[in-house]
Amino acid sequence: MAIIKNLKFKIKNLKLRRGFTLIEMLVVVGIIAIMSTFLLNLMFTTIKSNAKSEIIKSVKQNGDYVLSVMGYFIRNSKTLDPADCTGSQFSVVMDDENETVFSCSGVGTDDGYIASNSARMTGTKVTLSLCSLTCSQTGNSAPAVSISFTLTNLSTATKKEDQASTNFSTTVSARTY
Repeated sequence: MAIIKNLKFKIKNLKLRRGFTLIEMLVVVGIIAIMSTFLLNLMFTTIKSNAKSEIIKSVKQNGDYVLSVMGYFIRNSKTLDPADCTGSQFSVVMDDENETVFSCSGVGTDDGYIASNSARMTGTKVTLSLCSLTCSQTGNSAPAVSISFTLTNLSTATKKEDQASTNFSTTVSARTY
C-alpha cells in the first residue's frame, strides 16, 4: 500500500511540473543551431552559383552576338576575298558596296575586343583572350571564314566563382558565290 501511495505522489508531482529540463532545452537549441547552419550554407551556395551563372551568361551573350553578326555578314556578302584575310581581320563587301572589316584588337590585354569597322562588338565587361580569323577557298567553292576566339570576363577577383572564360568557334561560308 505504501508503494502505491508513493507512486501516486510521484505521478501527481509529474503532472504539476510543466517546465522543460535543461537537457531538453539544450537538445532543442542544438537542433536549431544545426538546421540554421545548414540553411545558411545552402543560401550562400545558391547566391554564389547565381553570381557565377550571371557571369557566364554575360560572356556567352557577347560571344554569341559576335558570331551571329559575323555569320550574317559572311553569308550575305557580295565579295569575300580570302587574300584579304590576315588571321586577325577580314573584310566583306555587301550588296550596297559598303566594305565591313572585322578585326581582333588588343588580344590578351584587359581591353581586348572584336570590332566591326573599328566599332566595338563585345561589351566592356569581357576581354578577348585569343582570336583567330582564317579565310579559305578551295577551287570554285564559296569562300569560308573560320572564326575562333575566347572571351573572358573582366574581374579583379581571384575567386574561381567570379571568373569565366568561354571558347567560341565556327566556320561560315558565303552563300552568294
